Amino acid sequence: LIKDPKKIKHPVRFYEKGESPIEYISSRQWFVKIIDKKEKLLNAGKEIKWHPEYMSKRYENWTENLSIDWCISRQRFFGVPIPIWYKLDSMGNPIFDEIIVPEKEVLPIDPEIDCPKGYNENDRGAPNGFMGEKDVFDTWFTSSLTPQIVAKWGQENDEMKSMFPMDIRPQSHEIIRTWAFYTIVKSLLHNNSIPWKNVIISGWILDPDRKKMSKSKGNVITPIDTIEQYGSDAVRYWASSARLGTDTTYDENVFVIGNKLVTKLYNAAKFVLSHESYHTHELTELDSSFMGELSKLVDTVTEHYNRYQFAQGLQITEEFFWNTFTDNYLELVKKRVFNSQGDDKASAVSCLRLGLSVILRLLSPVMPTITDEIWSWCFSKECNTVSIHESKWPTEEEFSKYKKSKFQNSLEIAIKAIRSVRQSKTSEGIGLGKPVKKMRISTNSKNFEILELISNDFSNASNCFDFEKEDINEEEIKVDILIRADDL
Repeated sequence: LIKDPKKIKHPVRFYEKGESPIEYISSRQWFVKIIDKKEKLLNAGKEIKWHPEYMSKRYENWTENLSIDWCISRQRFFGVPIPIWYKLDSMGNPIFDEIIVPEKEVLPIDPEIDCPKGYNENDRGAPNGFMGEKDVFDTWFTSSLTPQIVAKWGQENDEMKSMFPMDIRPQSHEIIRTWAFYTIVKSLLHNNSIPWKNVIISGWILDPDRKKMSKSKGNVITPIDTIEQYGSDAVRYWASSARLGTDTTYDENVFVIGNKLVTKLYNAAKFVLSHESYHTHELTELDSSFMGELSKLVDTVTEHYNRYQFAQGLQITEEFFWNTFTDNYLELVKKRVFNSQGDDKASAVSCLRLGLSVILRLLSPVMPTITDEIWSWCFSKECNTVSIHESKWPTEEEFSKYKKSKFQNSLEIAIKAIRSVRQSKTSEGIGLGKPVKKMRISTNSKNFEILELISNDFSNASNCFDFEKEDINEEEIKVDILIRADDL
């Protein structure tokens, strides 16, 4: 040394879950060759459908930038033992080039406990004897076999032919480079196939400060407590509201909204199912238009569910339930259900019951408990299914037998008109359920033609039976109160 040594300060990397500095020690490891298989791995990634699609880029970037082979050995106490022994020389030192591999029939084995064929326990560690591999497999080396394990690969009841490749793998985005990548690696090496046809990528759960929830950080929340407070359906509602590939914040307001939806479903179902079942295919203009909207809802939500876009499917169904079904359509036909008889009543009741049945089935994957409870009230008997989860998914066939509306947008026009009535009543300080003597409707001639076809329902819902028309040649519908009932 040129000078005497002295203490200095310099940055040192620390173990992320402890207080000890990291010390790098060179040691022998087991590897699987993957660098020479990049092209095959990239092609496999393209063969798989990624949801959302842009997540495939993470897989591609990781694969393209691989610089070392896969190290599959770990120096840990717990893990799956690497089933290998080493021969020892006359000095008792391991000969790493002379490994002893167990026969397939005796697997699984623990080399630290079991002896290789031709040796006994006295030979362990002795000169010219053997020693067991002390390392265990990397966690991903074994968890990457989950598709094969589920398909009972190599067992007497092997189901690989019928189950492999699997349909989907649900997982989070941060382990694309590990779990997804290594599962594809193992599938190609063992079966020359992709492991699944689709990968559904979720995000993290974040705490209110938008930090990732984890046990090590101590910011996790036990689901059972949330379920006891808000109910299981509200918790599933919150979970289903998370969009694929994006992180989701733990927000108790969402649980409250989910709970309100459960309550509203219950109350709406009580009203709809309190009326005796009527069946008719001859629908009024308003009811036919509602059926058309219901059919479009099924098509849209089914498409989202088929793409594993559960948040979008839930949002669209929920908006239809609140904004179309309960707040408007139900209010438009309520008096017809109570006060009319014959085909007019049968038309409304048929649509309300089918509408409820469809909405329940669309929501059942997200809110299985309340939907199954309501289903058991009458639909289970009518459809001969004990549970809603055994029922058929709604299809176009359920709507094709009903009469088509003259105008596709009749329900839309009715909703616009009744909303304008509510706005006018609110601005005039009139209760929404209070009667009005006379109103003026301002819109175009086509909308007037539609309003004429649905005039009875519109009059009942607005509680006004005398209207003055003003053709303004505009799509907008404006309703003004001309004479209040209390002005007389």
